[in-house]
Amino acid sequence: MTPASVLLEELSQKAKETEDSAAATKAADRAKLEARRDAIEASVTKAEAAGEKSAADASDKWNEMSASLHDKFAEKRASVKADIAEQKAAHDAKRASRRADDAEADAESAVDFALVAIDQAEYAVIDAVLARAEADQLSASAT
Repeated sequence: MTPASVLLEELSQKAKETEDSAAATKAADRAKLEARRDAIEASVTKAEAAGEKSAADASDKWNEMSASLHDKFAEKRASVKADIAEQKAAHDAKRASRRADDAEADAESAVDFALVAIDQAEYAVIDAVLARAEADQLSASAT
C-alpha cells in the first residue's frame, strides 16, 4: 500500500499540472495544451497498464471503475478531436471563401480594365477616322 504522504504529493503534482493547463488555456498556448493532453493520455495509459497488471488482485468494482473511466476518457478524447477537426474545416472553408472573393474581385477588375481598353480603342479609331476626314477635306480645298 502506498503511504498517504506519497499519494498527497502525487495529488498536489496533478493539481499543479491542472492549474498549468488552465493557465495555458487562458494564454491560448495551443502547443502547451496539446503537449499536456498527450502527457495526460500517456499517464492514463500508464495507469491503465499498472491497473491491468494488478487486475488479478483488484476487486470487480475497481475493474468496473477503470473501464468506465477509460471509456469516458476515450469518448472525451474523440469528442475533442472531432471538435478540432470541425473547427479546422470551418476555418478552411472561410479561407477558401476569402480566396474566392479575392479571385472574383480580380476578375471584375480585369473585366473593367478590358472595357476601358475597348472604349479607348474605339475612341482612337474614331479619332483616326475624323483626323483622316479632316486631312482629306483640307487636301481637297487646297487644290
